[in-house]
Amino acid sequence: MKLFDTITQKVKKAIDTNSLNNNYTYLAYLRKSVKDGDFRRQEYNIQKFAKWKGILIENYYLETCSGLAPAKDRKVFMEIFQYCYENDDVVIILDSTDRFSRKQKTANDILKLLKLTNAKLYFIKEDLLVFPQKGKNVEQLIENISIANYEVKMYVHRMSGGYNAYRASGGKVGRKVGYRKSEAEMKIQYVKEIELLNDDYSLRRVQALTGTSINTLRKIKKLFYKK
Repeated sequence: MKLFDTITQKVKKAIDTNSLNNNYTYLAYLRKSVKDGDFRRQEYNIQKFAKWKGILIENYYLETCSGLAPAKDRKVFMEIFQYCYENDDVVIILDSTDRFSRKQKTANDILKLLKLTNAKLYFIKEDLLVFPQKGKNVEQLIENISIANYEVKMYVHRMSGGYNAYRASGGKVGRKVGYRKSEAEMKIQYVKEIELLNDDYSLRRVQALTGTSINTLRKIKKLFYKK
C-alpha cells in the first residue's frame, strides 16, 4: 500500500492537472549544438510524455545552437516567443533544463521575454513546471542551470590539477609510436568528453573544458555520439 501511495503521489505531481490540461496549446522545443547528429532522443521522450498525458503537440521547434548562445541568437526560440506573445495558454515542453540553456544570463534573458506572455515551460526530466509571468519555479530552473555549470567547472579543475601533478612528477603523456588506442580504452579514458559531446557541447567548447585535442574529439564523437 505504501508503494502504491508513493507512485500515486509522483503521478499527481507530474501531471499537475491545474496547470497542464487539454485547454492549452502545447509546443515542443528541441535544441542541439552540433550540426551532425539528430533530435531523436529528445523527440522520443517528448512524444512518450505526450502520449502518457494524452495531449497533442501542436508543433515541434528544432534549433541547432550552443546552450551558451545568447538569447538574440536563439532564432527558433524567438519564433516560439512570438507565438506565445500572440496566443494565450501555451505550454512549451522540453526534454530537460539543459535543452533550455546552459548559461544563467541567457536563461534570465529568455525568461524576461516570456514574462510578457502567460506561457509556461515544462521540463520532463526534472518534472519541473515554470511559469515566468508569476515567477513560479523560476529560481529552481536557474539553480539547475547553475549547478550543471558548476559541476563541469569543478570537473575541469580536478582534471587539470591531476594532469599537471602527473607531469610534474615525471609522468609521460602521449602515446608510443605506432600505438593506437582501442575503442574500449577510449571509452574509459574519455568519459567526460563523451558525456559533454552527448550533451551537445560543441567540439571547441569540449576542448576548452577538457584540454583534449579537436582531432581526438572528432574520433570520440564518431565512435560514441548517441543522438
